[in-house]
Amino acid sequence: MKLSQEEFLTPFIQKVTDQAHAVSTKATWALTLIAILFASINQTWMVAIAASLVLLLIVLISGWLGKSNGYINSVVFAGFTILFQYQLSGLPASHFFFFVIVTVLLFYENPKVLIPAAIIHVLFEVFLFSQAGKYETLQVFIAESGNNTLEDILLHVAIVALYATLSGVWAVLQHRQTKESAMQAFTFQEQVRLIEINQQFAEYISKGELKAEYPSAEPDALGKSLLTMRTN
Repeated sequence: MKLSQEEFLTPFIQKVTDQAHAVSTKATWALTLIAILFASINQTWMVAIAASLVLLLIVLISGWLGKSNGYINSVVFAGFTILFQYQLSGLPASHFFFFVIVTVLLFYENPKVLIPAAIIHVLFEVFLFSQAGKYETLQVFIAESGNNTLEDILLHVAIVALYATLSGVWAVLQHRQTKESAMQAFTFQEQVRLIEINQQFAEYISKGELKAEYPSAEPDALGKSLLTMRTN
């Protein structure tokens, strides 16, 4: 049975998605362990265990229900960046976790998957900038970095947007390469199929079975030559 290009490509794309789900699940476990490590250092046990457990369960339950997708993982990863910012009291190094999670999400080869994480990260930073001075409870998120200026926020947003955009371009290029590899495999399989068909049809002709039907509706150049030979 001949498969269409779309039918042939589907397993390749699904394999990429399944691998991305597996990597994201392992990354979630790793982020959970990092949260516990930070808790042991900064004594943020209650928040770390509660938040990381909820985020971990979201990923695991969605996987068990067969509902895993990059968008859920993107939101979960963004939640971890907020948790780490809390645990590290806004230490500038805490922002590097955003770049880590975006790198993990690249395995999906889908630029749209990066959008939720980037938006949540930016909105939270803007929220802190606008509200930290009004609510004492939010001060823990900026205790080590101090109050950000408007220039700091704009620079931060620009860096996040730039990295997310570059990562999105890379994801598109990688997805294109995956499709090209799949198409090469499809072309090779199609060539093998036509070789087998031509071989079978040539055997019919060699046996004098000139009324034999060509086994394919789309003969290649050799197949057309064999059809002409049969006619003549």
